[in-house]
Amino acid sequence: MKRPILLIIVGLVALSLIFYIEHIDILADIEEIRNNPIKERNELNQFHTNTYFFDSLVSSGKYDPAFEFINKIINNSLHSDFHDNYIFEKGKLLFNLENYENAKRVFTEAINLSDSSHLKSFVWRGYSFALLGNCDSALVDLEFAVNRNPSFQLDYDKVLGHCGD
Repeated sequence: MKRPILLIIVGLVALSLIFYIEHIDILADIEEIRNNPIKERNELNQFHTNTYFFDSLVSSGKYDPAFEFINKIINNSLHSDFHDNYIFEKGKLLFNLENYENAKRVFTEAINLSDSSHLKSFVWRGYSFALLGNCDSALVDLEFAVNRNPSFQLDYDKVLGHCGD
């Protein structure tokens, strides 16, 4: 009887840990809202609305309108706290369309705008480097991300496996 309860507890702890790791960005957003409730809530709502619409275009295969939309948003979000996130979304689309060279360039732009704190851009740029055959740069990016957030270790291991080290 004790064993099923222990398994349930272990499962709940594991789910909590997964939820925590995957939602660190949301916790940062909540903290920003706490510090500046009206401005941040409006920007956060707009960010989620924009990315939802962008993702809808992408998932339905409407890539040209998706690029048009995200470029318009990027141009209109110059003073937004989410500017680097919009640029990151554009990089993901380029990456998923296997345009790794441009994806790498766009992820670099997101990194430069965020003062090196946009760790997901390092991870995706690392994947771009790896697929372009530049394993040294790929591993440097992934190592940087892992050193700041160990939850990216699996990504590092995947690139390491891809690079044959």
